[in-house]
Amino acid sequence: MTIAIKPLREDLPFGCCVSGVTEAALENEAVRERITRAFHDHGLIVFAGVEPCNRLQVAISKVFGPLKEHPVEAVDKVDPEALPGVIKISADPSDCDIVEIERDAADAGAVHALARNRLGLAV
Repeated sequence: MTIAIKPLREDLPFGCCVSGVTEAALENEAVRERITRAFHDHGLIVFAGVEPCNRLQVAISKVFGPLKEHPVEAVDKVDPEALPGVIKISADPSDCDIVEIERDAADAGAVHALARNRLGLAV
């Protein structure tokens, strides 16, 4: 299996796009080394055309090192045995607020404090 690595854009000094990544391709040590090298060389990777499944996401993550469990035990896990570290994240659109804010860079701290307050976190 081969992967392709190309720059994100010719005018950017960082970033690359990696395509052709599959679970089978990631079984090859040379492929994993190319991905790791691409990260070190370019600082940012966009994986293109990747199958949106949990197993492949975990396999890609393992290229960069061992996975860690989420530090909060109360979060719902997808499959702790087969997919360590993968948690369920969801939102109900009927239970969300839309906040429109006209702001400039000076207001960024206030927006952050507002978001933390809405989440019940210390401001």
